[in-house]
Amino acid sequence: MVGKFTQFFLILLGIFAVLLIFSRITNSFEAIAGASLFFLAIACFFFVLSITIWVFSWAFLLKTRSKLPFWDAVLAGFSSVYGSIDPFQFGADALRALFVKNWLNSSYSDSLAASMITKGLKFLLMALLAGIAMVFFVFTQNNALFAVSFFSGFVVIALAALLFLLPMDKKIGFKIADFFRHLSKFWKKFFLAENFFRAYSGYLQGTSKRAIAIVFAAVTLSLFFEFVSLFFSFEAVGIPIPFLLMAVLFVIIIVLSRVPVLPYGIGLVEAVGFSFVSLNAPALPEEKIAAALALYAIARIFVPTILSFAVYLACAKKFSTAKNFKNSSPENVSRENKGKKPEQAVQKNN
Repeated sequence: MVGKFTQFFLILLGIFAVLLIFSRITNSFEAIAGASLFFLAIACFFFVLSITIWVFSWAFLLKTRSKLPFWDAVLAGFSSVYGSIDPFQFGADALRALFVKNWLNSSYSDSLAASMITKGLKFLLMALLAGIAMVFFVFTQNNALFAVSFFSGFVVIALAALLFLLPMDKKIGFKIADFFRHLSKFWKKFFLAENFFRAYSGYLQGTSKRAIAIVFAAVTLSLFFEFVSLFFSFEAVGIPIPFLLMAVLFVIIIVLSRVPVLPYGIGLVEAVGFSFVSLNAPALPEEKIAAALALYAIARIFVPTILSFAVYLACAKKFSTAKNFKNSSPENVSRENKGKKPEQAVQKNN
C-alpha cells in the first residue's frame, strides 16, 4: 500500500510541476488566483459526472452478462479511474478488471470486453469529431507541431475504435485473433491476445444492439459533459470565447489527451490549446486563456483522480472486510472442516 501511495503522489506531483511551469511561462498565476471558485467547482462537477456516466455504461454492459451487484460494479469501476494517470493510459482498464475479479469474483475478460466496447463507441464519436475538425480547421493552421501532434492523437483514437469495434463482425474478429497468433511465434505473450479476441468477438455477438445503442447514448452524454466542464473553466476566468472556437478547442483537447507517454496529454494539451486560441482570438487576454486551460486540467485530472483514489481506499477496506467475514462464517468453517479429524479441524480454526 505504501508503494501505491508513493507512486500515485509522485505522478500527481509531476503533473502539478508541468502545470506550474506552464503557468510561469504564460504569466497566468494572477489570473488563476483570481478565478471564480464557484465556476471552477461546476467545471469539476461536470467532469466527474462525465466519468461517472462512462462508468455506469461499463457497469451496465457488465451487468447484462453477469449477476454482479450493479452499484458494487460502479464503485469498482470508479475506483480504477486513478489508473488513467499511467503514461500509456492502460492502468485504468487493468485495475478495473483486477478489482471486479478480486472484489466481485467476475472474470477479467468480461470486464475488459465491456471496457473495450464502451471505449470503442466513445472513440468512434471522438474520431468523427476529430475528422471534421482536421479537415476544416487543423490543417489550416500554420503550425507544423500542432498538425503533427493532432494527427498522431487522431491515429491513436481511430485505430483504437477500429480494434475495439470491428470484431462485431465475427470473421474480422477471428482475423485479428489470427494476426496475434502469428505474432505469438515471435513473442508467446501474444497468444493471450489471440485467445482474448476470439472470446471478445463472441462477447460482442452476444451483446444486443439495444444495449450497444444505450451505451452509445451514454458515452455521447459523457463527452458532452466534458465540453460543459471546459466551458465553465473559461467562465471561471471571465472570458467569452466564440462557440465554434470552443468546440474546435474541445476536439483538440480530447484528441491530444490520448497521445501516448504523457498522462492525459499533460503539457501538450495546454501548450497547443493556448497557441490555438491565442492565434484565432487575439483579442482575448493570453494570461486568462492559459489560466482557463490550467483550471480545466484541475477539473479533468486532479479532482477525478484524487476522488477515485479515495473511493479505491474505501472500497478496498469494504470488500476486504466483507471477504474476510464471508470466509470466517460458520458455513464456510464447517465446509472447510468437513471430512477432517477433530484435531485437524481445531488446528485449522485456531
